[in-house]
Amino acid sequence: MTNFSDLNNTCAALMAIAWFLTGAAALALALYRFFSRENPIRIAFPAIIGTIFTAATVYLVSSANEPSAYPLPLPWIVICAPVLPAVVYVASGIARTVSRNHRQLTPSAVKETLDSLDYGICFTDPNGRVILVNLAMTSLSFSIGADYPQTLGQFLSALDRVERKGDLYAVDNRVFKIISAPVSDPALRGFTLTTAQDVTEMYLTNEKIEEENAGIHEAIEKTQKMLVRLSDHIRERENLELKIRVHDEIGASLIALRQAIDEGGDARQCLESLNRAIWPFEGEGGVRTLAGVVDRAAALGVKINITGDPPVCGSALKIFLIALGECVTNCRKHADGKTVFVKITDSGNTYTIKITNDGKIPQGKIVEGGGLTSLRLSVEKADGQMTTESEPTFALVLELKKEDTRK
Repeated sequence: MTNFSDLNNTCAALMAIAWFLTGAAALALALYRFFSRENPIRIAFPAIIGTIFTAATVYLVSSANEPSAYPLPLPWIVICAPVLPAVVYVASGIARTVSRNHRQLTPSAVKETLDSLDYGICFTDPNGRVILVNLAMTSLSFSIGADYPQTLGQFLSALDRVERKGDLYAVDNRVFKIISAPVSDPALRGFTLTTAQDVTEMYLTNEKIEEENAGIHEAIEKTQKMLVRLSDHIRERENLELKIRVHDEIGASLIALRQAIDEGGDARQCLESLNRAIWPFEGEGGVRTLAGVVDRAAALGVKINITGDPPVCGSALKIFLIALGECVTNCRKHADGKTVFVKITDSGNTYTIKITNDGKIPQGKIVEGGGLTSLRLSVEKADGQMTTESEPTFALVLELKKEDTRK
């Protein structure tokens, strides 16, 4: 078999290149493991292989150029034999190392991950020295005049000169929430983590909400004041209407009473006449029976004509008596009538009560006054309905629910 020294220059050069490339690959693997901080033994083995192959390459080149000075009486197949297993070892080593590093969290991977965050992070050791800081925190440090912070104290001192907004810091038209706290991991006792989060959008949103809330509170206060004034106005108006009504009714009743006294009537009858004159203003505490309403209506010269069965108890009876008394008064005062007609329909669960009179036809739409307004409130409070009609004659229609007497 041909010795290496007897090969032509081309074949010898190709073999030397193969040894050189194998050695270079082994040295590259050693350097990669070194920068990856792997076990020294795993670094030393490819370093030794790379050194041997590189040194052998130099001798191979010298032997190919000057065979007499650097004899190499070995068959070329023997010289090529170590290259193949060395190449396999280096290739598999590179593949395993790359795969292992992809599965492991390296310091460079940690730094790259922290730099990708949009909020600042800074770790300091127990002596306050900065050991890890990301790009966002570095940018913030330059903005507050701390340049590249070497210690936590340097950063906090620069932070004291920044405008405060409560527990927040205003920097370059942005608002930051900055917190320093010890690391909770027992293995990192004494280390401190400082974070800086940009909360500008949240701060502006809260300011807008506070402004809107202030406007709402102001509107509520104005509304409350307006309701108080409106309530006072309504109360004054109702009092005025009541005074006018009392003046008219009592005045007419007193004239009738004086005439009775002048004619020598009985004093007891005079007092009873006065009592009957003021009965429309007694409210729910006044007449409590249908017979009482009929008697007092007769005293005013008004007859009551009822068709159907009236309510016998509960709120329906109470409202019916109030409505009947109000209609008697209005019939005498406004319509100059002498008879009030009442039609009652019992539909099982409700009473439909329609009250009319034989007095003058209203000249226009009926405007509810104090008495009818109070009556409507009582009806609606009892979950009933009340309507008034002006044509062809005045009519008051009530829908009153029956009460369950079994309760």
